[in-house]
Amino acid sequence: MLIHSKENSLFRLLFPVFCAFCITGVCNFASQSHAQNYYPDEFGNTWRLRSTDGVDERIVTIEGPEIVNGEELKIIADQTNGDTNRLYVKTEPDGIKLYRLIANVALLGEIIFDYSPPQFFLPNTIDLGTKWIIEGEASIPLLGQIHSTTDSEVVAIDDITVPAGSFPNSLKIEQAVMNIAPVGNLDLKMTMWLAPHVGLVKAISSSDVIFELISYDVATEETEIAVQSKGNLAATWGALKIP
Repeated sequence: MLIHSKENSLFRLLFPVFCAFCITGVCNFASQSHAQNYYPDEFGNTWRLRSTDGVDERIVTIEGPEIVNGEELKIIADQTNGDTNRLYVKTEPDGIKLYRLIANVALLGEIIFDYSPPQFFLPNTIDLGTKWIIEGEASIPLLGQIHSTTDSEVVAIDDITVPAGSFPNSLKIEQAVMNIAPVGNLDLKMTMWLAPHVGLVKAISSSDVIFELISYDVATEETEIAVQSKGNLAATWGALKIP
């Protein structure tokens, strides 16, 4: 019983790291659409989400650029209740690639995963039935090596209504994460919805916490959108051009 208790405690400590391997939910609907259409990655883009129970708040922002191993990368800063994970990405011809993940974990500090070669954050093209895998490893002091594999699949096209508004044709992406560590294995399942020309509008964590978009400020080369929820109403402005 003591051994199981120690393992459970370590998993609770490492839980934010395992969750960070799931694609951070920022991520317009058209058949065989490019990844960047679902991930408006202009600097300063911001998404604000809140759990349906009102307890947790999540802010996702595009920051940077920063040079990592000679590559100029954008940073997805994903903050929940003050704790921030950072994903370093770059848009390439075959999709958005993940080069590095930095997870901040209480008592352990920063844990860095470098991906060589870079992994798909979102592939081109992405559509109903698209599948992809992210694999990475990190060494954690006192705990050893962690290997994590995330299997993602677009399983549906849904119309989503959240406090920030209604978003038709949103991609529903289910993610299954398998983590292998010296203290044992941990499997997680999560879901997120990405809306055309907007990004993340809804997410369900592995602990069944539901996050919904409450406001966002998004710009792309072809689209400028700003939305601020006011009760049940949302004001939207900008020119929307479908590529």
